[in-house]
Amino acid sequence: MYDIFISHSSKDKDSLVVELVDKLTQKGLHIWYDNYSILKGDIIKDAIIEGIHESVVFIAVITSNFFESNWSSLELGVLQTMSPNNFIPLISKDVKDLASQKYPFLFSHNYIEIREPLHKVAEEINDAVTKIKHECGLWHINKTNLKSLVREMRAYNDFKLDQLAIKLSSVLNQI
Repeated sequence: MYDIFISHSSKDKDSLVVELVDKLTQKGLHIWYDNYSILKGDIIKDAIIEGIHESVVFIAVITSNFFESNWSSLELGVLQTMSPNNFIPLISKDVKDLASQKYPFLFSHNYIEIREPLHKVAEEINDAVTKIKHECGLWHINKTNLKSLVREMRAYNDFKLDQLAIKLSSVLNQI
């Protein structure tokens, strides 16, 4: 299970995404990031879809390059077929107008503006992800045993069963 799936244009890797992923990882967040999560020989589309389904929060890094990326469009399409409740758009100030025209649904979510210093953006993301994990009952899922996990699940009415199944599967594989 991942805390965050990060959707971005590959053109933004060096200038933005690598540093952002590094800062989020330093905060202890488990990130689905294509450079780390798609292995040689994997079917890219399948790996992306699986990563989205296994992540608590979907983050889209919206820059001018994002609109040119076919993979980013696919990822947003997959997100829209799901329940996009745990979605945080990161939007560059210079593309707000274009983003609102091309993807108006982005602005139905409280977004974070991409700005310097990037560690401040990472702090906002960390705070939001922590809050979402608390609301979903996932804040301590990696620190609990199977009995406690089942007890916790009963306490949260809107806990996503697919996330539970993924976690239970990984726990059972460790036994």
